[in-house]
Amino acid sequence: MKDNNQKKFERDCREVMANLIDTYYFVDKNDIIQEISESGVKAIGADDATEIIGRNIKDFYYNPKDRDQFMNELRQHGKWRAELVLKKLDGTPVIVETNSVIAYNSAGEVIGVEGILRDITERKRIETALKNSENKFRELFENISDSLTIFDFETLKFEDANRATLDLYGYTKEEYLKLNALDASAEPQVTKESIIQNSKCSSWQKIPLRYHKKKDGAIFPVEITSGIFYIDGKKKVIGAVRDISERVKAQQKLIQAQK
Repeated sequence: MKDNNQKKFERDCREVMANLIDTYYFVDKNDIIQEISESGVKAIGADDATEIIGRNIKDFYYNPKDRDQFMNELRQHGKWRAELVLKKLDGTPVIVETNSVIAYNSAGEVIGVEGILRDITERKRIETALKNSENKFRELFENISDSLTIFDFETLKFEDANRATLDLYGYTKEEYLKLNALDASAEPQVTKESIIQNSKCSSWQKIPLRYHKKKDGAIFPVEITSGIFYIDGKKKVIGAVRDISERVKAQQKLIQAQK
């Protein structure tokens, strides 16, 4: 009866392993792969587990030296979570996240290493693409000639500003990020009402004339283009501000000349 129960338990375990999305593996103390779940077979690009079981785990490290470093950490801590670059049978790199532990037998003797692997290649690709996109946005944001600011719709507190903004208003970045959108305005009530009104619009809004003030108190005319976007469900406002002092002066001269 005990043998039947043991066999049923083993069958159940193997069925669970076969249906794991993540990969279960067991490597003996000589670094020979003894067990790997079906998901791991597919991740390595093999047709059958027999192509993997019995081989040295280092054969599947993109850089075999990484295995030595991994084992040093594992021996030191008893368990270890890390990102590793493995390789498929065809040599293609695959990035995995692993939770691994030292395995012991019933006598307390070390028999190898076991753990769970998760293929995060696609996630890392997306993270890299997002990072590249963020870097491109940052480069554009910093180098555009107009003043660009981002502030929170609820608090109106500035969260970012480009170099042109700091040059225009005369603040350091640290000083500017302590301000809110009303602090930069020479007509704060009008600005607040305008922000609320424009937040109801789905398209970018252009405000042909507003008056802002610099750190030294100087008031100057600006043209503003603003839009709404969301980060983690929170409404943000991005605004492009252009100093139109020269344009206003030219218009005033033209009006005077026509009188």
